[in-house]
Amino acid sequence: MCRLIETIQLLNGQVQYIDWHNKRFNESRFELFGINSELDLKSIILVPKEFLAGEVKCRIIYQKTIELIEFELYAFRQIRSLKTIIHDEIQYNYKYYDRSSINDLYSQRGDKDDILIIKKGMVSDSSYSNLVFSDGKNFHTPSSPLLKGTKRAKYISEGKIAEKDLTVKDIRKYGEIHLINAFLDLGRCVVPVNNIF
Repeated sequence: MCRLIETIQLLNGQVQYIDWHNKRFNESRFELFGINSELDLKSIILVPKEFLAGEVKCRIIYQKTIELIEFELYAFRQIRSLKTIIHDEIQYNYKYYDRSSINDLYSQRGDKDDILIIKKGMVSDSSYSNLVFSDGKNFHTPSSPLLKGTKRAKYISEGKIAEKDLTVKDIRKYGEIHLINAFLDLGRCVVPVNNIF
């Protein structure tokens, strides 16, 4: 049976965007394992003293029930370039613990910092984040991501970004790409479109 993971940002001991993580966590448990009872992750996460300061990554590994909760200090990594990788069969519609299929694609990046995955002609994600394309006015996120991330869902609900079908040819219509995930807000990790290869 597949194992899943929920990765949550803690800032000075405070759990961030917990409602969005609870939603994905409980929906995944219901859809994959038929578990109807919902859990509130905030009440389960007990932060050790050594992780009460700074930016911390909390990983919850689970199947029907939670198997492990672990913590580590978060280290921001600036991404400056992306290599386009085409793979029409890759599946990652749940946040699986096993990321071997994505890691295989990531290993093909050469001297670039990360990858931009193209599936069946459509732009999807990088190896670890959703993408938001900006032309200086509009913020569009691919309507066909591998994984619908929590930060992506939050920004869509707030009207900050909009879903759009984006093909490879559409990439050059934008000036930059924002990488977003639980730790990356809009503007924190930005790659110029000219740095996509």
